[in-house]
Amino acid sequence: MTEQAAALWLQAALGVQSVAAVNLLQHFGSAAQTAAAGEQEWRLSGLLKSTQLQKLCNTPADAGERLLAELPRRGITLLTYGQPDYPKRLYELADAPIVLFVKGKLPDLDRHLGVGVVGTRKPGEYAANCTRSLCAQLAQKGVCVISGGALGIDSAAHVGALSANGVTVAVLGCGLDYPYLKENQPLRDTISRHGALISEYPPDTPPACYTFVQRNRIVAGLSAAVTVVQASEKSGSLITAKDAKNLHRSVFCVTGAMADPAFAGSHRWLAEGLAKPVFSADDILTHFPDYRPLVPQSIGEDGVTPTVTVTEQSFFLPALPRKVSDAAAAVYAAFTAPEQTQEQLLTASGLSIPKLLAALTELELIGAVTACGAHRYRVAQS
Repeated sequence: MTEQAAALWLQAALGVQSVAAVNLLQHFGSAAQTAAAGEQEWRLSGLLKSTQLQKLCNTPADAGERLLAELPRRGITLLTYGQPDYPKRLYELADAPIVLFVKGKLPDLDRHLGVGVVGTRKPGEYAANCTRSLCAQLAQKGVCVISGGALGIDSAAHVGALSANGVTVAVLGCGLDYPYLKENQPLRDTISRHGALISEYPPDTPPACYTFVQRNRIVAGLSAAVTVVQASEKSGSLITAKDAKNLHRSVFCVTGAMADPAFAGSHRWLAEGLAKPVFSADDILTHFPDYRPLVPQSIGEDGVTPTVTVTEQSFFLPALPRKVSDAAAAVYAAFTAPEQTQEQLLTASGLSIPKLLAALTELELIGAVTACGAHRYRVAQS
């Protein structure tokens, strides 16, 4: 049995987030050696409960090989615990993922700086704008932005990084081929071309409440620092922040209005000294003066790797002069710089071209944006 097939077999037997699986790998030296050891050696290791031993015995030996054979046609590669290309930062997790399914190219986050960005799925305009601006700044400075691929702050983080031709990684709480959040599929496709989608779950695994909690530790593990945006007292994003603290990662929080309950969790972390305030990318990067900037790995349609233009100025989107349609609001929110191309807005909004053009026309009619020619649009009030 190959190492990759053995790792898949081990996960199929013991599940994800398994301390026992990690202990077996460390005891026997590899997944293949674990599989070859057999029931007697597993029992003698003293590392397994009786139910876990039974699961190992009952899992077909070819379970991993069957799944491994499917991955190439799905465009998925596999990273396995203990192999040279597995992220070393994840070894700090006692329950590290045995396997990581990958679409795209995971950057070397052991050599380059990755910053996790997490927050609510229903952010206010201020929080969404701050997230896009901060992540664009981070990407411009060669930092990989890591988030969870969900709606709200996650999407704003990925869009901000992509708007600066940066590298971004989405850690999903479901299988890479599960049709979760169809409206975000265009964004996920773009992430896979400009970074990576990763998951510890087999490709067709549906999401569940616990899978999002499980994936939080991977976001924290891959990141050198985690930034929380708009977290209430009971926000799930604070779970990621706690995971980061347990791993001795730096934690930052974006501040909101003093009495805003949507930021109550963030403000409590700041008040208790558990996190540092962040107002720009430099507030994070001063803690990592020797970081090595990433080279953008995105490839355009012409096969040319886009260059990154560094700017020190952040961009905050002005409020719309009046209420607009949902499509127009989505397009307007996709502006992460004063001027954007039609292609950038198409990618960020996830709309079809006809809907995008209709939304842009609506925004032009109320004076929110102006057409600049060459399929470019500019925020009129900036």
